[in-house]
Amino acid sequence: MRRIPIPHGELCYICGLIAQKAERNQGIFTGKYLCIICYSRKKNKDYLMKNKDKINKERRAIRNWRNGQLDPHSNLGKGFISEQIVCITLGLRNCNIETDNWNSHTDIDKHEKYGYISVKGANIKRGEWHFSNTGEGIFDTLIIICMGSNKNIERVYAIPAIEAKIRNTICIYKNPCREGWYEKYRIDESPFDITYHNMKLSDCKILRH
Repeated sequence: MRRIPIPHGELCYICGLIAQKAERNQGIFTGKYLCIICYSRKKNKDYLMKNKDKINKERRAIRNWRNGQLDPHSNLGKGFISEQIVCITLGLRNCNIETDNWNSHTDIDKHEKYGYISVKGANIKRGEWHFSNTGEGIFDTLIIICMGSNKNIERVYAIPAIEAKIRNTICIYKNPCREGWYEKYRIDESPFDITYHNMKLSDCKILRH
């Protein structure tokens, strides 16, 4: 998007401070200018309006987690389980659970080899595991948990952030016609599978089983 120059001495039309940003509406310049404070406030307000349903969904998840009523068979429940599998297997703290705080820029403590970790888990569907929005968040490594139809963890991948962010969507095929680019990032799934089968979901306070 082309940068719009700010005329010398132009003032923010909201508060009257020196303007530093041009206002856009759906990418189109409105002819108005904003100071950096008003620009940030407006940008945040626009984001909240655009992502209202997503934010409400996240808030419901947090509420259900705190009330011990998060369904382990839901996508959100599976996400929490996948995080816990990684944390327990690698001996890391889940910052969300331990601090009861979802405002941290990372969910999991830093790992010596993988750095800051993001986690995604999925069940196999029609012979593939599909992961979307793999570039979201701040992390060094994306750990992918692939659950099989037999309720075992069939594969685990530790994918560098640069690969996850460039692609943003990752499809892993169980029986590909040729080896996928992701196979070089595959790691031993057995420790993660052992952790999963040792987890007692019925006793886990964050889930409703």
